[in-house]
Amino acid sequence: MPRRNRSPQRQRRLPAAAPMSPPPSPPPPPPAPDDLHYRTGIMGWFARIFAPMRDARDPYDQTLVLPALITIIIMNLNHVRGFPDWTVSAAIIGTALMSGAWLGAALGIAGGFRAMLRSISVGAIETAIAFLIYGKLERPAIVAYQLIFLNFFAFFGLFIILLGHCEILL
Repeated sequence: MPRRNRSPQRQRRLPAAAPMSPPPSPPPPPPAPDDLHYRTGIMGWFARIFAPMRDARDPYDQTLVLPALITIIIMNLNHVRGFPDWTVSAAIIGTALMSGAWLGAALGIAGGFRAMLRSISVGAIETAIAFLIYGKLERPAIVAYQLIFLNFFAFFGLFIILLGHCEILL
């Protein structure tokens, strides 16, 4: 039996193995056939508008701060610069409608209670500032009631209307 050479100098050295990369990630699943984001036409267009709003979640500044701030500026311009009285009502209703629509598109059906509370909060902020801007008003409780509920009905009304369309699209 022949003798093996076991000396380390004469053994053949193998090259170092290349580092192994992790396996590639699987491709994303194809879109469902009823997913409107990938469709053409008017329904796909609407779905592509509402999808980023839904992904952004709660638009706090746009639905609490901006409506109150815009209405406060219009109230101040009405009092100081003599803007017509209808501009204040238009600002309250317009900002409430836009905020309700935005909140309905962003939160969906889960945001109903938040929409109610936010509309009442905006109305309360506007009422407090109206008392500061206009000074003493006759029947302040009725003025507060009207401002809060005008805001509530405009805000929550468009929230419900847009919510139905948004849930169908998404």
